Order: sequence, then C-alpha cells, then structure tokens
Amino acid sequence: MTSPAPRATTPAARRHRSRPRALLTLAVTSAALVVAAACVAPSAQAATTSTTFVDTAATWRYVDSGTAPASSWATVGYRDTAWKSGAAQLGAGDGDERTRINRLAPAHRVDWFRRAFTVADATTVTSLSLGLAADDAAYVFLNGTRVVNDNVAANGYPVAPRSGTAENAVRSFTLPVSALRTGTNVLAVELRQDYSTDPDASFSARLVGQVTAPTTTTAAPTTTAPTTTAAPTTTAPPTTTTTTTTAPPTTTAPTTTTTTTVPTTTTTAPTAVLPTGPTNFRTLRWSDEFSGSSLDTSRWSPYFNTYGAGNNELQCNSPRNVAVSGGTLRITSRKETVVCGDGRTMNYTSAFLGSREAGRYYPREAYFEMRARVPHAQGIWPAFWLRHSNGSSTAEVDVMEYFHSQVPGKVSQTLHLNGTSNVFKRATSFEAPTATPGWHTFGVAIEAVTGGVRFTFYLDGTATGSYTDTNAAWASNGNPDAMFDIAVNQAVGGNWVGLPDGTLGELPNLSRCSISGTYPGGCTSTGIRRWSGSETFEVDYVRVFTH
Repeated sequence: MTSPAPRATTPAARRHRSRPRALLTLAVTSAALVVAAACVAPSAQAATTSTTFVDTAATWRYVDSGTAPASSWATVGYRDTAWKSGAAQLGAGDGDERTRINRLAPAHRVDWFRRAFTVADATTVTSLSLGLAADDAAYVFLNGTRVVNDNVAANGYPVAPRSGTAENAVRSFTLPVSALRTGTNVLAVELRQDYSTDPDASFSARLVGQVTAPTTTTAAPTTTAPTTTAAPTTTAPPTTTTTTTTAPPTTTAPTTTTTTTVPTTTTTAPTAVLPTGPTNFRTLRWSDEFSGSSLDTSRWSPYFNTYGAGNNELQCNSPRNVAVSGGTLRITSRKETVVCGDGRTMNYTSAFLGSREAGRYYPREAYFEMRARVPHAQGIWPAFWLRHSNGSSTAEVDVMEYFHSQVPGKVSQTLHLNGTSNVFKRATSFEAPTATPGWHTFGVAIEAVTGGVRFTFYLDGTATGSYTDTNAAWASNGNPDAMFDIAVNQAVGGNWVGLPDGTLGELPNLSRCSISGTYPGGCTSTGIRRWSGSETFEVDYVRVFTH
C-alpha cells in the first residue's frame, strides 16, 4: 500500500491594523517639539512551503556494468566520479527513456543510481515524499539508510515482474526526515530485474519536502525627537591655590615564591579489536556486535519465505524468529504451523539473515569471523556463509555449517567454486554434543597468492585447513571491494541433517543412514541428540577484517 504525499499547507499570516498613538505637542521656550506616532509591526507566522530536492528529470550517476560497487556506495562520503551520468528517465528497451542504460552486456539483474542534493537546514523539513517509478523492483537509500523496499522479495528478486503501464507507474512513499542532514545528502536506488536477461528497465524519482520557514519579527521603527539646545552656562574663572605635596616613603614589596605541582595523568589506550586467527588481517573493516535491542536492518535483511526448499528444508524463514538483546543475536527454530510470506504452509519456523538484501557486500580479500554457539540436535542446520555478488553458483564459502546427525560435535567448512561443489571440505571437532553448547569462533581468510587465491579456515583461532584455487575465474567476476555478502541462518530438516522428529540416525531424503548402519531401521544413533522442539543458534558478533 502506498503512502499519499502530504498536502502543502501555507497558513496566511494574520494581519493587524496599526493603531497610531496620540500626537503630543510640547512647547519649549519658542520651539515646538513633535513626537511622531510609533507603529508596531505584527510577528509573521511560520509558513510551510513545498521544496523539490530531486526533480523527475534530474541527472543521476549510475553503474550499469553488473559489477556491484563498494558497500558504502549509498553514503554521502562515497566518491562516484567514475560512474556514468545521465538524465531521468533512465532505462532500456522501451524507447521512452532519456538515458539508455546497458542491460545485456553482460546480462545482469541489478543497476545502481545516486543523486546528491543539498538541504539548507534539515531541522526545518517536516516531511519527505518520494515518487518512484521502478521496473521491476527497487531498494531506495537516503544517506546510506535503506528507506524503501519497492516490490523486492526476501530472496532479492521482485515479488512479481512489472509490465505494461505498471513499468512507468509512479508509486508514492513517505521517507523519514530523521535520515536527512544539513548540507549534502544522497538519494540512492538499487534497481532490480526479474531475471538477468530482462531487456527492459525503467527508473525515475522525485523527492519533495515540506519546509517550514523560520519565524521572523519586525521591530517598530525608532523615532528620534528633535534636539533642543539650551542656553550656554557662564562659569566664573577658578580661584588659584598653591599646594605643596610630599612624596611618600619608598616601600620595598616582599618577594613571593609560588610552586605549582602539575598532576600526572595516565591515559590507557583502548584495546584494538583483532581477529582470533590470522596475523596479517589487522584492520577491522566492519562488524556487528549486536549491542542494540533489535536487529539492525541496515546491515541485515531477515527473510520471510521458504528459501532453502530446494534442499527439502522444512522451515518458514520468519523475522519473528530473530531476537537481539544482551549483546547477542538469537535465531530460534520452532515447531509451529504458519503461512509463510510466499503463501506456503509450513510446520516449522526459523530465520535467515542476508546482507545482500540490505545492500551490503564485502571485499574479496578479507578475514571473516563469527563467535557463536550452536545447538546439538538432529534436523537442525546452523550456518555462517558467504555468497558471491553474482550468486552462490559462482562462489560459495561455508565458513561454518553444523550437520549434527552426520558428524556430531564436528564443524564443517566447505568451498564451492566456479560451479563445482565441495572443491574443499573439512570437518573438525569443536566440542562433545551437549545440551549446553559453548562459545567458539569460526573464520576464513581469503587472499591472493602467487598462482591463485588461497582460503584458510579457522576454528577458535587455529587453522583447520587451506585450499588454493588456481583457476579462480570467480575472483575476476565482480568488484573486488564488494564481492561477498554474508548469510547467517538456521535451517530445519533437509537432505543432509535428517528430520527433527524422525528416527535418529536416518536421512530419509537420501534413503541412507547419517553415520553408519542399515537403512531403514538399523542406523547408528550414537552421539546424536533429539531436538527439544525449540533450538537456538546464538551469535556474539560477526566481523570483517582487511590488511
């Protein structure tokens, strides 16, 4: 449902009739002094006017190469001088665009747009209205904060493709004035298509604010009475008197010595945040310490769909299963029947957080680390992983996955590169299966080396394995400063972890035992725990370090 733009209201200033004071005539000797009437001007009431900050035909900076810009691309401080520029409407394939953008060379799904504008005094802006035409869908950002989701589903695709007159239809949104700043501001738009080979696209936007003029008061004019000169006064000449003055005796002031002791102040430098694993990644590029009372949706987008159904997962991913408090993030999986966001009825719920839907991507060369504790239970699948900006089929880095029913007490770390699955896979013991799991750190360092790109995985600060990709076609496919997004989720069921309410030790979707034995009915269940009906994946922090 769209929010109507607020109507501009300009209250007329009340006008007061001036009342002249009585004229006063004063006789001074033979001259007359006239005091003029004083008129008092009324105070003007504050007036609200409509101000267009970004016009429909404005010139925008844009990227249409399919390569994602840096994660700070929507902020004021980002330099977009290398971007293309063109006047709106921008688009392709319809013939009505003023600036034609590239859609198919190479084929891609996302284009990025920026427009800077100036606000003289942000405190005087009382409301903001955005008129947006976007085919097929768009995220809108104001000074780096996402303020509009127009037709984008949780998986990043349009909820439904737009066609015909809907492609150029202008939809209205009310934006938060709290996102404005005095001085330079940036309106940024991420335009998304239904599929990468979609030949047409349309985009234009108009941003209008209601601005209150400051109240001014006009002082009454000051009237100066004419000056009357009095007759001069005659003074008799003074009497001359002779006075003898004796100089006082000479006095020597005592010498005073003051000693001041300056107190010594000792300042302790703050402790730098460093990774637990590698020593060559020392700059904290980004982090979420989950120190607030709710999920920061400028960093993460919580899904509301059945993402993962392709793995025969059983959950509806829902924002209701996400909680932030006490310095941690908690994703809780439950047994409950709900209708999910895509209309499917599911008997389990859990959560999936993605940074890409919040417009955040991170460098190719970096160290990614999480501190968390994971539940031990069949049918529960917590994960911390990276997806390439062109999709996980290009590159996927599974920093931490826990397949409890297959490898109880062992964390799995896996690489899927250039369309090939499991080019590297390692399972490492981290704790015995228990109802009270402990805290552990999971990480991966990605860096260019002679002959390729090296991945080194870490568990509690110790390297667990390393793999050098000598092909690395994925590494040159995208922006090296914005190549990976971050995903944190907990699935229920699926091909690889069994059923939460099924027979322990069995993987019915694969018709085999999870560890050993004879399927069905004779599978080993040693070390495999039954789920409690509610299992929580708790995260202390997620951090990204660079050199």
